[in-house]
Amino acid sequence: MTGNSPMDIENKSQISNRSTKPSARAQVEDSRRSLKSQIVDSEVAIICLTKGGLELAIRLNTYIPMAKIYHSITLNSQLSTLNSLNAFSSLSQLIKEIWHKYRALIFIMATGIVVRTIAPFIKDKRTDPAVIVLDEKGRYVISLLSGHAGGANELTRRFAHYVGAEAVITTASDVQGRLSLDLWAMEKNLFIENWDKLKQISARIVNGERIKVYIEQNIEHRTARLSSPKSQNTEVNLPDGLIPVDRIDKAEILITNRVVKSVLSFIEGKKALILRPRNLVLGIGCNRGTKKNQIENTVKEAFRKYGFSMNSIKGIATIDIKRNEPGLMRFADAYGMEIYFFTRDELNTVNGIEASTASLKATGAIGIAEPSALLGAKHVVSGAKLTDRLVIPKIKKEDVTLAVAEADFSL
Repeated sequence: MTGNSPMDIENKSQISNRSTKPSARAQVEDSRRSLKSQIVDSEVAIICLTKGGLELAIRLNTYIPMAKIYHSITLNSQLSTLNSLNAFSSLSQLIKEIWHKYRALIFIMATGIVVRTIAPFIKDKRTDPAVIVLDEKGRYVISLLSGHAGGANELTRRFAHYVGAEAVITTASDVQGRLSLDLWAMEKNLFIENWDKLKQISARIVNGERIKVYIEQNIEHRTARLSSPKSQNTEVNLPDGLIPVDRIDKAEILITNRVVKSVLSFIEGKKALILRPRNLVLGIGCNRGTKKNQIENTVKEAFRKYGFSMNSIKGIATIDIKRNEPGLMRFADAYGMEIYFFTRDELNTVNGIEASTASLKATGAIGIAEPSALLGAKHVVSGAKLTDRLVIPKIKKEDVTLAVAEADFSL
């Protein structure tokens, strides 16, 4: 199997100057949020000030038992047992300590208190936790912050159902029943590359406009197709508010995992919203003790050469004996990537791979980079067949072996 030939890629400085990317922290946090959009109980904190608030917190805790309750220390004298609870003396100090510890903060108190308390900590919708407010009588559940990207709207509806309250959601798309573009992107595992453009297009959708979308799909001759101004692009399933177009120069939203000169020129001229499908899997083999920066440099160099976006990486695949390889673990953690491990027997089931003498001797597997990338691409798409799309064939650089496979994606 062979990968695509390198396309006409601009140099590193040109790519950097023409790309609008979030901060490194926001990018990693957004990556992790995409990979696990459903908030689990252990990622929720419930905070209360009064006895009535604590009673409601305990009631809510029966539905989300792994959530942690924090209560004002003034309640200690009123209650006999608080074995599983955590007392605080300063609400602002508590929020400072737990703001990035939990993905959702549930306040049972007056909305004004919450607004004044959290204001100094609000930075970015991609990294701020979901903030939800309940009155202590449990009549209203209010989605206050990070309604879409942070999941507050979803939790608000869920908690309102639990306690028999009225959900209060004020985001325009929800009120008007229109598409929430950031939530749709998250559900479809699309990385939002330029959030400033997302705000503009979301406002147009709320106002009833229809937005043109060009999708680079996985078909034969994909390289020629993307570089050509015309192509067939009609077999897609888009929600109301989005319409497919068959020409890249018509698009207001561009969905592609490629970074090529024609696309960069288009982005600069039209300033389209760029959504990156997370459908690339890195197959990585490395020697024991390989450093994180060695792996990172190899991946970046390969992606520049072959014209792919790092924001389209879904995860890493490798042989199971690398479960505790420090450099590999640090690289995955730095970019918020999942790692898929395969046994040598599983790797040896992949056909069409040129066997590596070194790999056979060291691990008993015919290879690591290419077969693990292919198996990983199959793993990330439920029910998919084994792909044969090695978009980057095996590259050997010092202590690192890399290959990249492309999984199917659908909308």
